[in-house]
Amino acid sequence: MVLTGLRIGFTIALLAVLGSETIASFAGLGHRIAQLADAMETVRMFAYITFAVAIAAGLNALVSSLERQAKRR
Repeated sequence: MVLTGLRIGFTIALLAVLGSETIASFAGLGHRIAQLADAMETVRMFAYITFAVAIAAGLNALVSSLERQAKRR
């Protein structure tokens, strides 16, 4: 259950950071996505979004593998 909580926590933390960077930051991945959206550079914007999704998927895969190893024991 702890690892499931970590998986959910990673997702919520990543979304919170990206959201707060979009609104109140002058740097960071969320700010860059918002800046590219304002400039109508959709290809680059979606590249950054894909990078953020890849980070989330990587963290999810890491926690999933840890969870599988813990269940074996």
